[in-house]
Amino acid sequence: MLRVQGRGPEAECFYVDAITAARVQGALWLELRAGRAFAEFLTADGRIDEARRVLAEALAKVRKGQTTPDYVKAEALLATL
Repeated sequence: MLRVQGRGPEAECFYVDAITAARVQGALWLELRAGRAFAEFLTADGRIDEARRVLAEALAKVRKGQTTPDYVKAEALLATL
């Protein structure tokens, strides 16, 4: 919504903050969700390499639960990038 309003840089800060907060808390699934959302944001902005990096970093940390919907969706997105 912020990007549509011309406030893309502000939206990007919120995504980065969400990912950072999840990392600090050790909340891998929240980091994965935020990473996937941020990757979608970056992809829409044409920043495919950055999206790929963000998503790959989040997916690499997950050791269990690789059949959960969150993981599967993130993995599918990465495959399309």
